[in-house]
Amino acid sequence: KGLASPEAFFRVENWFPCLDEYTFPTTFVPLSVKTAQALLKYRETSKMYHTLKTFIHNSVFAQLDDQAIHDKIITEANLADALKDLEEQLNDPIKSWGNS
Repeated sequence: KGLASPEAFFRVENWFPCLDEYTFPTTFVPLSVKTAQALLKYRETSKMYHTLKTFIHNSVFAQLDDQAIHDKIITEANLADALKDLEEQLNDPIKSWGNS
């Protein structure tokens, strides 16, 4: 099996079932390209804001709490729609765990 093979053991969806008896039920949810890009953009922007907050104590960033930073990133990076889509996509699997 080559590295690109869907059956390659290093792919999480192939080895994760080995953990079934040791962990909680798990569902893999496919991400659209739009959602994946939004998550990456959020992470990169969040790291930048927290770095600025840490190292530039006199900046406006130092005065922001984590929720304010989160809200600012969502607004400035225009991520609200993509993250709302992700929330809706995750709701069904989360609700189904309560029925297991």
